[in-house]
Amino acid sequence: MKLYSYSNKLQSSATIHPFIHSHGFSILSQFHSYFPHAKALLMNRETLEEFRHLWGREGDNKRCTAELTHLLEPERQLYLDLKNILLGNNVRLEQERIAFGYLCQRLQGETSGQG
Repeated sequence: MKLYSYSNKLQSSATIHPFIHSHGFSILSQFHSYFPHAKALLMNRETLEEFRHLWGREGDNKRCTAELTHLLEPERQLYLDLKNILLGNNVRLEQERIAFGYLCQRLQGETSGQG
C-alpha cells in the first residue's frame, strides 16, 4: 500500500538530478519511461554551461551512445551534443560539484512555479 502511494506521488511531482553526462541521460531516459511527468532538476544546458570550469571527463568505457527514447526535447538535444562530442571530449559534470547556492535558487524557482 505504501509503495503504491509513493509511486503515485512520484508520478505527479518527482524530480531527478543525476550527473550531466551521456550515461546520466541514459538513467534519466529510463526514469522517464516509468514516470513520464517527472522533471529533471539541473540536467540542462544552462547548468552545464554555468559550471564549465568544473567539467570532468567521462570515461570512454562509461559513455552511452544509445538512442534514448524517453527524453524531453531539451534533454535530448543536450544528450545528442554530449554524445556527438560537440561540447568537448566526453564532458561530465558531477552533481556534487554544483554550488549549493545554485541548487537552492533552482529549488526556490521550482517551488514558486518559476522553474
